Amino acid sequence: MELPRHACQGGKGKKIKQTTDDILKLFTIIDEQNLKDHMPRYAAADLARVPFLNYDAINTIAMAKKIDALEQRMNSFEHSMSSNLTQFVCITYSIVTMSRRRIASQQCHQLFSHQQ
Repeated sequence: MELPRHACQGGKGKKIKQTTDDILKLFTIIDEQNLKDHMPRYAAADLARVPFLNYDAINTIAMAKKIDALEQRMNSFEHSMSSNLTQFVCITYSIVTMSRRRIASQQCHQLFSHQQ
């Protein structure tokens, strides 16, 4: 059996055409010399040997996808809550600080007014 020689292929466009031509030549040789039964198979010849996926396995895959989606939503929610909590703490701190200053200012004012 004589197979076509792999020629040096130049240029990108020529390479694609040459590769396609080479593949077609190989298929032609396989067909002409009736070598189909000697070629490796990449599909199941006997479907009984193919692993069977039952409904539970498919259901498990669907559940895993749902759990993943829920985890992503939970992470997003946690991040949102964390930033909201940070903002809340900052606002609360500002209010408390302003209240303390006002109380301190009022106390100072009362002290000075009593002293006069």
